[in-house]
Amino acid sequence: PGERRLCGVTRFPAQESEYAVILIRDLPEGEEREFLLHFPNYSGVEKLEIGLDPAAAVAPPTPWSAGGRIVFYGTSITQGGCASRPGMSLTALLSRRWNREVVNLGFSGSGKGEPEVLELVASVPDPALFVLDYAVNAGLVKFRETLPGAVDIIRARNRNAPIALLTPMHLALELYREKRAGEFREVCALMRREAELRHAAGDVNVHFVDGTVEDPSWSEYMVDGVHLTDLGFFRQYEKVAPQLEKLL
Repeated sequence: PGERRLCGVTRFPAQESEYAVILIRDLPEGEEREFLLHFPNYSGVEKLEIGLDPAAAVAPPTPWSAGGRIVFYGTSITQGGCASRPGMSLTALLSRRWNREVVNLGFSGSGKGEPEVLELVASVPDPALFVLDYAVNAGLVKFRETLPGAVDIIRARNRNAPIALLTPMHLALELYREKRAGEFREVCALMRREAELRHAAGDVNVHFVDGTVEDPSWSEYMVDGVHLTDLGFFRQYEKVAPQLEKLL
């Protein structure tokens, strides 16, 4: 843990619902290794079987470094679109860094701060941290309406868990449309103000987390001007991880 390296990915015909793939072979014998499997970001897994060399011994994995789940709620970006492999989403990168359980509740096109959904997010057992990152789906008007209620719902069920309000990284349209750039700045300001208001009211465990990247080439980190490439996720990870670590 903390020093994991990629060893392989699955390759299979897209139309198949069942397949077998060799992830790694011909390793030196007699050495103990630990493997971590990332399931697909956008496909369900109904059944998994793992084949090993007949002489291999299976042992329990290294336990998590700490208890408590880190719960992300957000959009298709949160979910992992458009990482080239599941291990490159922000939540996967963070989980490997910390050797901790990270719950990814990113909903492609559907994470808009609905109270019914937030009730379910807030009910995840044993939370160590909640991260709210749904502004891109909600849009400025809806986000302004729902953010205070989203924090209220989580806090009602979880009196002590830190809540992080994570800003989006950027959207390419900000470069060309001042209206979009203004909305983006307002979304970030809403998060900062919400954290400040909560602190003033005595809840010092609501935090503003800046997910923007100052690199002037940030528009190169996106597939379509919105969703991140692997490089985009890694730049976001570099910016966000140290801020979230302080909350853990």
